[in-house]
Amino acid sequence: MSTANQLEMIRFTQDMTLRWPCRKGDFILWVGYSDIFAGPDSIQIHDRGEMRDGYHVRMTNQPEDFPVWFELHPTEMYDSSH
Repeated sequence: MSTANQLEMIRFTQDMTLRWPCRKGDFILWVGYSDIFAGPDSIQIHDRGEMRDGYHVRMTNQPEDFPVWFELHPTEMYDSSH
């Protein structure tokens, strides 16, 4: 179990769904590289969200675990058998 002063790394692998409960004051950041070869200096925050008590975050690579209302954009679809 991690505390507020420790980082916790979870390896996201094939066939995985994570559901994290959130508390007021938690933040979710969507980050990416402007140039992956430029190193840590090129990391940019693309979006952020402040969580509240009772919120949860679901991360999955399993289409059957998507919420019923969720639709992938056609450019986000990929068939791993190809």
